[in-house]
Amino acid sequence: MDELYSQILKAPDEQVWKTLLGKLQDLFCVPLPEGEEVSDIRKREEVVASWDLLLSACSWELWKSWEKVVPRTSQKLQEFWRQTLTGKAILILDGLSLRELPFLLQEGKKRGWHLKVTVTGAELPPDTTHFAKSLGFPGRSHLENNRGKSSHFPHAQTDSGALPWKEYIPLFSGVPACILWHHWPDEEIHRFSSPGQGLKTLLHSVRKKLTSDDFWQLIQSLATGRKLVITSDHGYVSTANFKEITDAAQREYLQQAMKGGRYSSANPQPEDTDHWLPPLTLSLTSQHGTYTYVLGRRKWKVAGGYPTLLHGGLSLLEVVVPYIEIGPIS
Repeated sequence: MDELYSQILKAPDEQVWKTLLGKLQDLFCVPLPEGEEVSDIRKREEVVASWDLLLSACSWELWKSWEKVVPRTSQKLQEFWRQTLTGKAILILDGLSLRELPFLLQEGKKRGWHLKVTVTGAELPPDTTHFAKSLGFPGRSHLENNRGKSSHFPHAQTDSGALPWKEYIPLFSGVPACILWHHWPDEEIHRFSSPGQGLKTLLHSVRKKLTSDDFWQLIQSLATGRKLVITSDHGYVSTANFKEITDAAQREYLQQAMKGGRYSSANPQPEDTDHWLPPLTLSLTSQHGTYTYVLGRRKWKVAGGYPTLLHGGLSLLEVVVPYIEIGPIS
């Protein structure tokens, strides 16, 4: 922790982000102890929380260099498509975070797969629509039924939806180049976001899906004769242990500016909040425009209770996602 703090204070932004991404990759590539998967992921989350605290409490200016220096998923996918001349496939699992990476790695190894793992950065804002636009599609829905046409992915047959895994297998049979954007696990992230549910419920469901025969039959189909990449558009936060804002003025500001979300398209920060250090929010300009984001792990009272699972703000598990390459089966 002291070493990371020292580097954040002294090293160039690019080196700091490289170090943080490397630490995240190392942390979530470690196998999970059998029978203790959920509790172990919670322990890893506590480690990430300490890094988020550094970023939000004293080094929030680092976020201004995110788009310039962090390798983003959209860029890496475009590079993969250009460099892979024959047989290529992309599987985007909407909302897949680093928490789910150990399940994929362990189950893949059991089934005889070699998975090459790196981690990459989401778009800002870290949500579905902006990721789709970064890939050259107007939105996720434009990939449905092979309607998706993007100059970044020529000759790609595309689909998007929430059908069971096996139903997508015949759709791409014999197709040399394809992109499948599945709505899972994001659909469950939103389903389990109400107070009283949350990370534990989600992880039990995720484990079941990622270790199922149906899922790995889809993987085998996509990777047969093709190089396959599995990745995500964004991660998510689990807010159970977030710091609750108790100051009345700060709480009112967040309620008005963010409602129950993690970013806003407006620039709601009034001049009289400049004295709040560290800041509660940060306005950043990316290729997608200027947005104001919740900085770090903060929550506040909202009608119906603050969501337990959501995404869109500036914390590491929202913006850093797995990027997994699987070679073809001959």
